[in-house]
Amino acid sequence: MAALQPVTPPSHEPVEVVEMKEYLRVTSPAEDRLISTLIREARQQFDGRDAWFHRALITQQWQLNVDTFPTPYTWASWGSPWPPPAYVWPEVMVWWPRQYAIILPLPPLQSVQSVTYIDETGATQTLDPSAYVVDTQSEPGAIMPSYGTVWPTTRWVPNAVTVKFTAGYGAAPAVPEPIKVWIKQAVAYRYDNRSLLTTLPTSFYWALANYKVVWSA
Repeated sequence: MAALQPVTPPSHEPVEVVEMKEYLRVTSPAEDRLISTLIREARQQFDGRDAWFHRALITQQWQLNVDTFPTPYTWASWGSPWPPPAYVWPEVMVWWPRQYAIILPLPPLQSVQSVTYIDETGATQTLDPSAYVVDTQSEPGAIMPSYGTVWPTTRWVPNAVTVKFTAGYGAAPAVPEPIKVWIKQAVAYRYDNRSLLTTLPTSFYWALANYKVVWSA
């Protein structure tokens, strides 16, 4: 199991009120508060732990807790004789580094601030950054043991491992334009239908389905 908690929220929205008003062709300041709220709600469909797209847009910090470091099963751990029969040899001899990875949600991943864990004695330890590799190129990002090392053993308690990381594209100009256009379209739809208890049509979400990230706690 995993627990994901915000540490530092984004400092601003990917679309400014002035920019949104220009898109809506609104000149009066009377509805600035409404437009600001609609921008935030549209962004929350894309950004954060509970978002449909499950991404991070503006730079933000998060904390991920998992019960233990990943350890793939081996043939021997299943209680079967060793060496295994020849027909299963390839499956048990080839282990990819990502099988040992802690997957970090809310891409794009910018950096990892710290990895701490509760050791077998119950003490909290901070893992040396040289002991792990941070993959910021994949989506979602991940951390894996450095070459020639293994994850340390943890105490058998919930949330024994804590990873603090930074995610997001950066400031508003760095957010991909298709995402900002989507936010504007979502705001415009809800602005035009404010008298109704509306949710966005399904087509809104699937229009940018290639940006959706699958991750579960």
